[in-house]
Amino acid sequence: MTTIPKEGKWTVRMGEGNTIGIFKPLVPFNCLIDTDVGLIELIKDDYRSPDIFDIGLLDSFHSDKDIINTLYHRTTRNPLIPFMVNKEDVETANDLYVQFITKEYKSILERSVVTGLYRLLHYFTLSEEIAPMISYSNDIELEYIHNDIILKKVKEVDIEDITTVCNNMDMFFFKDLWDLYLQKSIPVLQSKNIIILDYGYNFNSNKELEVSDDSTLAEMNRCRFSIINAYNAKEIG
Repeated sequence: MTTIPKEGKWTVRMGEGNTIGIFKPLVPFNCLIDTDVGLIELIKDDYRSPDIFDIGLLDSFHSDKDIINTLYHRTTRNPLIPFMVNKEDVETANDLYVQFITKEYKSILERSVVTGLYRLLHYFTLSEEIAPMISYSNDIELEYIHNDIILKKVKEVDIEDITTVCNNMDMFFFKDLWDLYLQKSIPVLQSKNIIILDYGYNFNSNKELEVSDDSTLAEMNRCRFSIINAYNAKEIG
């Protein structure tokens, strides 16, 4: 069960949206629940392999906020790399990530935290003019949604059904530009508002939004890209 994040300064930066009638945003599960934090917490607790992970770094964190800060500003998509002894071994990092997500997802979710988008979704549920929907990718996430005090108020859609159910949605949120949710949504991303979370790895050295094959397709389909804070200032320290 999650709780609403504490109040603090946070900023939404987005382009023009649909202001007529009912506003319909689609928010993926991974924008609401930060499983990267849960993964690092799991490693810190149960997978303390000094030949793979920097145990000194892991033990230097005394709260979720410390881990959130590191993950929020990282420049690599794989959340394991900043915590590995050999940060150049991307192949091992990717293999480990798949293994953890495949075998330990429930344990990861138990240790995960909610993002600022969770509170935004809560605000959506309080408005009669906004009809949000949550997309999820597996039964574990669906169970989590049904057991959460806020998320269970929102209609949900399986990631595989986005193209048939979500064509009339106005705004699409994505964790990053290489996200599976973005890939699955491409067929319905025609003149839509796309909002990307502002994790460090989503930007190049010039602080400009990165480009992926899927984001290029969406832009060619006249979609508008904007940025939103994944966390407010207090949550990232």
